[in-house]
Amino acid sequence: MKRTVIGIVPLMLFLTAGCVEGGESCRYAADRRLQASLDGVQRIVVRAGPGELVVQGEAGRGELDASGRACASRRSRLEGVQVRASRAGDVLEVITEPGPRSAERGGFGTQDERLDLTLLVPAGMTLDIEDSSGALQVSDVGSLRVRDGSGLIRIRDVAGDVSVDDGSGSIEIERVGGRVHIPRDGSGGMDIREVRGEVLIDDDGSGEIVIARVGGDVVIGEDGSGDIEIEDVEGGVRIERDGSGGIRVRRVARDVHIGSDGSGAVRVEDVGGDFTLDRKGSGDVSYARIGGAVRLDRVGRAREAAGSGG
Repeated sequence: MKRTVIGIVPLMLFLTAGCVEGGESCRYAADRRLQASLDGVQRIVVRAGPGELVVQGEAGRGELDASGRACASRRSRLEGVQVRASRAGDVLEVITEPGPRSAERGGFGTQDERLDLTLLVPAGMTLDIEDSSGALQVSDVGSLRVRDGSGLIRIRDVAGDVSVDDGSGSIEIERVGGRVHIPRDGSGGMDIREVRGEVLIDDDGSGEIVIARVGGDVVIGEDGSGDIEIEDVEGGVRIERDGSGGIRVRRVARDVHIGSDGSGAVRVEDVGGDFTLDRKGSGDVSYARIGGAVRLDRVGRAREAAGSGG
C-alpha cells in the first residue's frame, strides 16, 4: 500500500525556534505543533518516545491537532525532537522522533530528550498506541490498543474494546463500552471499573488488582503477587493461578472458580452460583451467602472448617 508522508506545508507544522533555558531535565525547549485532515481516516496509530502523552477525543472534530513541548539537554539535539505523520489508505500514523525504538536502543529517553504531546482527535476514533515511557492518558475514543513500556496509564470513556500490554506502572481504566483485555502487566497496580463487557487479564507480575462493576465475566490467568479485589460482576469470576496476596470476591451473579492460590486469605461473599477452590497453600478461606454448591478440593479439613455457609 502506498504511504503518503505528510510534510510541513499540508500539515502546517509550526516550530518555536527560540530555545529557552529551564531546569536540568529540560535545559532547552521548543514548541511543536502538527495538524492533519482526517477525512477518510478510520484508525490512528501513534508511536511515541519518552514524554507525557495525552489523547483526547472531541465531538465534531474533523482533523488531528498535535501540540507539545520538545525538551533537550543540548541545543544541538533539540531539532531532532519532532512529531511527524504519514498516511497509508485509511490509517494515519503519528510518530515522535526519535521514537520508541530509539529509546529501547538507548538513543532517546535518558531524561536528555523528550516530547510532551497532546493529541486532539475525533470522539469515537480507533487508536493504536505504542509508548515507550512517561504518563499516558486517553479519553473519549472508540476502541483502543496500547503497548507501553513504563509509566502511569489512565484510560477513560472508551466506546469499544480496550487492550493494554504494559511493562511497569499503574493502570487505571474506567467506563468502557466493550471488553478490557490485559495480555501482560509486569508490575504496578490495576484499577478497572465500569466495563460493559468482560475483563481478561492473562498475566500479571505484581501489584494490587481492583475490578468493579463489570457486565461480563472476569478472568485472571496468572497473578504473581498482590491483593485481588473483585466486586459487582454480572457474569462469573475465574482466577486460574495466584501466587501470593489476599483474594476478596463479592457480589457475583454466576460462579466463582479459583484454580490455585499460593498464600493469603480468601474471602468470597454473595455469589449467585457455585464457589470452587481447587488448591490452597497457606492462609484462611471463608465464604458467605453462596447460592450454589461449595467445593474446596485439596484444601484440607482445617482450611475448609474456616469457611462458613452464612
